[in-house]
Amino acid sequence: MSIEDDYRSIVAKNEERVIQEIEEMKKAFIRSNLLINKEPYSFFFEPCFLSKYQERKIKQLSEKMAGILNKITRENSRNDKLHRLLGYDSFLSSFIHIDPGYNNPVAISRLDLIIENGTPKFIEFNTDSPGSMAIANITAQLFMETTTLEEVSESYKLEQSSLLTSLSEEIKKCYTQFGKEKDFPTIALVDWEPIESDIWLTATFLRKRGFDAFTVDPRKLKHKSGKLVYKNKEIDVVYKRAIVSELMDHKASVKDFLAAVKSKKTCIVNNFQSIVPNNKKIIWLLRSGYFDNSLNSKEKKFLSKHLPWTYPTTEKTVEYKEGEHELEKLLLENKDEFVLKPSSGYGGAGVMIGLDTPSKKWNAAVKRAVGREDWIAQEYLKPNEIDLPVVKKNGIVFEDKKMNINPHVFNNSFKGCLARASEKSVINLHGGGAILPTFVYSEM
Repeated sequence: MSIEDDYRSIVAKNEERVIQEIEEMKKAFIRSNLLINKEPYSFFFEPCFLSKYQERKIKQLSEKMAGILNKITRENSRNDKLHRLLGYDSFLSSFIHIDPGYNNPVAISRLDLIIENGTPKFIEFNTDSPGSMAIANITAQLFMETTTLEEVSESYKLEQSSLLTSLSEEIKKCYTQFGKEKDFPTIALVDWEPIESDIWLTATFLRKRGFDAFTVDPRKLKHKSGKLVYKNKEIDVVYKRAIVSELMDHKASVKDFLAAVKSKKTCIVNNFQSIVPNNKKIIWLLRSGYFDNSLNSKEKKFLSKHLPWTYPTTEKTVEYKEGEHELEKLLLENKDEFVLKPSSGYGGAGVMIGLDTPSKKWNAAVKRAVGREDWIAQEYLKPNEIDLPVVKKNGIVFEDKKMNINPHVFNNSFKGCLARASEKSVINLHGGGAILPTFVYSEM
């Protein structure tokens, strides 16, 4: 039997206790302020289990991918032609030009991974503002307090990485490389009010680690004498959780924050260069040969194997399955094989999966997207499936859910995974998806 089978066997044999543990976890979510729209985040009563071998393979793949992303970002920070290709105007491009002051422009990243027929493929890169680390940390801690997981640990050694601990260390590393020397710099976690619980829980964790950390809306920041200030407190590091596109949409109201970025006296993590690989068109460019002068033969082979077929919807003809096709016709006639995505979207907003979409609605979406610069078409990769326990009619049943794996890589170093699961093919927390904390196991 696998560890998943053992876990589910324990759950099935102890229905009454497990239902009580689920209720206790819901209450613990509320006590821990793991809330979204004033309600507890969704969760399933089962972690994601990875063997040592699986973790090692994910580590190797994700570190290689992150290294490539950092390389192309660093080498193209002043490539205005590329920035225009990604849909970034000259104003935003001027911020991408700014040297972040530390070694890796993509310091904090989450890479979204689906395993198709045994081959892991990266479907997108969250390098602008990856989140959910506090949710994953606290959920893992709550699982470790359950009798169910204690019983599993009688047969397996379980290990769990603290992404928040690694995050605090990497923020400090960026600050040190930036040329500053405080042991515990003042850190502002910058996002729009009302601040999501994941962000202020991260601030709470950083304060427990000794940092002077607080959350603040970017509109409340002031730029004085080249320094970024909030209520007369000078900020050493900005942990930027506000999405760059939203900062650009509100640039008049965040002009002091943008002026501080330009002055280069405050360390910004993640910096504006990190939006280059965040754009979903980057997968097309990595596969198409655009960056061939930056990549060696092994890196090109790696990308060919581990990135899905992707094209911007501005392309009239495309290569697909060893043939040339008109893109619009290909998408209309083979809807079950493709996904449409906004190239700069996040949180699953606007993503449309052909397999799950009625033909009339899909055809209209294709016709809207074709010719636009802000959409991509990508081959559909079926999410991994997992049986997860849910409460139905006062009993436990196991239902098929869809899941993807999200390795976190900080400064090119793998720090751990979380997984996300949902009833829907588009897996995100705001759409009812749930975090599955990851435990790495070995048999006793």
